[in-house]
Amino acid sequence: MMESTHFIILCMTLFQCGQSSDQWTYLTPNVVAVPVKAHESVSLTLSCGNHTGGVQWEKNGVPVGRGKQLNIVVKDMNGGNYTCHDDAGNMLNHVVVLQEGLGYRPAFLLKSPEGEYVTCTSKNYNGHFHCKWTKSSDRRKAEVLHFSVTRASSRGSTPSNISCSLDGDGTTLSCEDKRHCTFAEEEGRITVSIYLRNEFRLEKYQTHFFIYEIVKPDKVNISKVEQNTFNWTYPSTWSRPSCYFRLAFQIKVVGPHESCDKEKKVKTIHSLSVTICKKSKYKLCVRSQEEVSDFMWSEWSSYINNE
Repeated sequence: MMESTHFIILCMTLFQCGQSSDQWTYLTPNVVAVPVKAHESVSLTLSCGNHTGGVQWEKNGVPVGRGKQLNIVVKDMNGGNYTCHDDAGNMLNHVVVLQEGLGYRPAFLLKSPEGEYVTCTSKNYNGHFHCKWTKSSDRRKAEVLHFSVTRASSRGSTPSNISCSLDGDGTTLSCEDKRHCTFAEEEGRITVSIYLRNEFRLEKYQTHFFIYEIVKPDKVNISKVEQNTFNWTYPSTWSRPSCYFRLAFQIKVVGPHESCDKEKKVKTIHSLSVTICKKSKYKLCVRSQEEVSDFMWSEWSSYINNE
């Protein structure tokens, strides 16, 4: 029978390190993250709680000692799953000790082309946004152990907790800040913290932003009006009214079989139509960005004119 809901860490002594004991964290009731610098160690004393009989300890299923307390040293990514048992072998409690390496090069996630480990975008200003990341090829088994998403608030008020859900493969968060007002100035930045575990190593990734910094409109739909004249409309997912949330557009013309990313002359316009002065076959490329910002452009939309 389990006699307590948590292990008790009675003391924590750090060797060769000036960190304070309040820097280890319970991520879940039975999982503790211990920050440790390279070539240094952290000493912990674990207790099995209020059990009055004999106690035996195991680490990853291997006996490591007896007694109500167990002294352990965490270093070199050697955390483990610690369990305590009564003399009959019944498990009384358990705790997973993970080492969060300080000063180690991040190994679980790959950087995006923009140089970010976690990339967040929003299609509009309604408070919904998505964050995604890509696992390293040799860390496919790394899994999200814990995440938190909050918005900082002004002094004296409670930080805004944002509701999020993790997708099935553990590489995308879908979030909504229900207190966000589309037309109001944002009070504080949003902080996204992702904790990934592989074996007994833990890595923490963070990103900070205002929603206006991550707004990326959806692609526009281009239609041909006549001959070389084309028009398009605002994306259906874009914030309304469009007279308030105005978009600017970039257009370029490339060969019919060329990518819109090909280096060509780009023109910025504010209208919803264009006439191309070109007789041969071509591809028209259009993308959008909020008119008053200098952040993300949408992906290119294209229309191939074969006439």
